[in-house]
Order: sequence, then C-alpha cells, then structure tokens
Amino acid sequence: MARGNKSKKKTVEDVEHDFDFEADVSIDPFHLDAEVLGYPRLVSQYAGLAAEANRDAKQASERVKTLRSELVKEAWADPTVLGKGVKPTVQTVEAYYRNDEDYQAAKEEFIEAEYEADIINGVVDAIRSKRYMLDGSLRLISLEFFSSPKVPHDLQDVVAKMKESGRSATMDRMREVMAERS
Repeated sequence: MARGNKSKKKTVEDVEHDFDFEADVSIDPFHLDAEVLGYPRLVSQYAGLAAEANRDAKQASERVKTLRSELVKEAWADPTVLGKGVKPTVQTVEAYYRNDEDYQAAKEEFIEAEYEADIINGVVDAIRSKRYMLDGSLRLISLEFFSSPKVPHDLQDVVAKMKESGRSATMDRMREVMAERS
C-alpha cells in the first residue's frame, strides 16, 4: 500500500542560486536611493518565498497527520500488523506508526520543511528590519544636510574609520555634539 504523498519542493539551497541573502539584507550607505527604490521589490520576492515555505511546511504537517491516521486505522482494523500475539493498545499502536518507514520519512520531510520556512522567515524579518535602518539612515543624512557642519567630512572616510574601530560613528558624533552643548 503506497502511503503518503511525496513531493519535491524547493529548498534554501535551491533558492540561494536566485537570491543573495547577505547582499539583500545589507545596506549600501553610498546608494541609499537605490536601496530605498529596490526595497518594495525585495520585500515582495521574499514574502513570496516565505509564503511558499510556510505552505510547504503546512502541507508536510498534514501529510504526517494523514499518514499517522492511516496507520492507526490500519493497526486497529488488523491487529496482526502489530506482530504475532501483540494486542492493540494505545502504546502498541503508537509504536507501530512511529516505527513505520513511510511515517519516519514524512516526519523528516516535515522537520526539513519547517527548518526551511524558519530560515526564509528569518530573512524576511531581516529585510523588514532593513526598512527601519533605511529610515534611520535617511533621517541621519537629512539632519547632516540641514545642519551646518563645523568640519567637513567624507562619508566614505567615516564609514571606513567606523569599520576599523568597530565603534559607531553616530554615537561618537552624538557625544561630540553633547560635549559642545555643555
């Protein structure tokens, strides 16, 4: 009896060929206009991937439940499948379906589908966080634009120094401004 419905779905490895997760969640501070304009497309693409992954996980879960129901029904209908002399009890029926190869394969597919969905949903969360980072970056730039800087600076140099020191240039600048006001 062929049980369960096996399907071939996309995995994170398959999707990685079409998408660059690292690049998609990072922000290029020198091309914020392109980042902002490309954001809706990015959200749409990853939202579609997340929906597919979540659907696959739900379908895998339903396959596990269906297969378990079929095996339980089979065990109660024909106790000889449990083994010679084994009486059908809740425990023996549970042991029967948990040890079934088709059930174990379906359970493994479900676990893998959930894992894939978790990864894609994590990327979607990171992309949503990117929106707040873009908003913050644009606010900082507008504050710098409308303020009169006492010392001109090059944004590329500031970013390079920030990467070298591992400290936030914004926090340093805020400390300088607060010190000037005191």
